[in-house]
Amino acid sequence: MRIRVTAAAALLAACSAGAGGGPGVTPRAGHHGRAPLTAPVRIRPVPPIRYAFHRLDTVTTQLPNGTETPQVIGRTLLLTVSITPPPPGTTGDAHLAIHLDSVVVDTGTPEMARAPFEGMAGTTWNGSVSAFGLISDLAPDRPSAGAEAVTPDLERWLPILPPAGVQAGDAWTDTLASAYPFSNLNLQVAETLIAGWHAEAGADPGTLDLSASGALARSGSSSVVTLLGSGTRAAQYTLDADGALVAAGGADSVLMKISVKAVGQSVTVRQLYPFSVTRRP
Repeated sequence: MRIRVTAAAALLAACSAGAGGGPGVTPRAGHHGRAPLTAPVRIRPVPPIRYAFHRLDTVTTQLPNGTETPQVIGRTLLLTVSITPPPPGTTGDAHLAIHLDSVVVDTGTPEMARAPFEGMAGTTWNGSVSAFGLISDLAPDRPSAGAEAVTPDLERWLPILPPAGVQAGDAWTDTLASAYPFSNLNLQVAETLIAGWHAEAGADPGTLDLSASGALARSGSSSVVTLLGSGTRAAQYTLDADGALVAAGGADSVLMKISVKAVGQSVTVRQLYPFSVTRRP
């Protein structure tokens, strides 16, 4: 689950205000001689588009005695994503459907980490998406450990735009609050991300590149353990004129401390996970 806490436009463009953009957001000409789109980009209904999503986790756990145990987990999800209008006569958010066609786990991924992704093909996540990219109530039709692990990635499928749309040269800041389970710890984790965004004309005509960088914080507590973590997130998205995703990539880097209450000991977990999204035929 993700909740937009704040959305503050930042006037970082160097030239004077023009048409379009969100309140207080100043558009400017496209960078490097590329022509900007002529209207603000928003997330609109689009027919099904096929994607490949790859994520590679490197998780290093440091035990109280100083011993470190690294683990590498990689997977590629082949997805079909569609956004359809709300029912006639309503003005709510659009419907988002993400169907998992198949999943391929990277060679070298430990068997224990492979198991949750087995039998996931055919799962469909349904939810809603606003015109500025906030995905809500996203849930799989076939709950499983693998689906639970994938859902937070799918909730950040799209960038978060200013409410009025975005043009080349716009810059803004945003705060998002998320919550998701850590099932292996029987723990619900809260995450807050404060990120700065910037948009510029894409390399291909009719596209817009958006980049974000920010700080994130995680926390969670149960009767058994507590978790505290902090780190950084960097991401890049390319959208077309309809707000459909063309490509994306980025990485999170997080340092977490997990404490076991009964014994008063802690382990440190370093997690690095780059991701990429590309369209496929």
